[in-house]
Amino acid sequence: MKIIIIFTLVCNFLFQFKKISSKQISEQTEVWLHRGQEESSDLLKTFKFIEKNSWDGVELDIFFSKNDKIFYITHDYFNGSAKMLSKLNDINQFEGKKLWLDFKNLKDVELSELSKLKNQLEELGKKNFIFIESQNFLKLKILQNHKVKSIFHPPIVSDNKLFLLSLKYFTNIFNYDYISVPYKQLYLVKDFFDKGRVVTFTVNSPETLCQLLKDNYTKVVLSKTNLDKSKCKN
Repeated sequence: MKIIIIFTLVCNFLFQFKKISSKQISEQTEVWLHRGQEESSDLLKTFKFIEKNSWDGVELDIFFSKNDKIFYITHDYFNGSAKMLSKLNDINQFEGKKLWLDFKNLKDVELSELSKLKNQLEELGKKNFIFIESQNFLKLKILQNHKVKSIFHPPIVSDNKLFLLSLKYFTNIFNYDYISVPYKQLYLVKDFFDKGRVVTFTVNSPETLCQLLKDNYTKVVLSKTNLDKSKCKN
């Protein structure tokens, strides 16, 4: 009986130690290209541009056209622009890419189309590392799975601690993988969200990028700046 108790205690200790150790291992903050579609409407050229420079991945804006039921890679869609734009389907020809897909108008996607989108993203996730971002908390949750990581972009309308605590609980209840905040609001969430749970954007100062890499708090930083990481002071 004593042997069983001792064995159980040892196993429990090892299990807890493994959990603690795994929490101590954190990934390094990565810098991804912001609005990659602005470099070229040709995805191949965009990915070559990323590989040539120092970005670890790329953010692409996705806009759903209600007229033709197509997801276009663009920040601002207007009638007549479709012929010049790449489509979400075009990503199927690539693999091994790190992609942050920012869905600009997920609210306009009907449930029938959402089911198709979910399958499409899951297929993309088999060959690529996929983040999807949206403010639409319910549809974002529907699209989330183990191959498609969710980024909830909450409207941070107050610096009130009770509001931020409520936001934390809301995010945890829905079990989103990450939250995204603009850099100017990053300081508001640091006390409420664990290291590696937050992604941020609109950071183009080399000095600020270096500081974020040093802090290693955020999972990903979106930037237009081609940062030479070797020049960051330790």
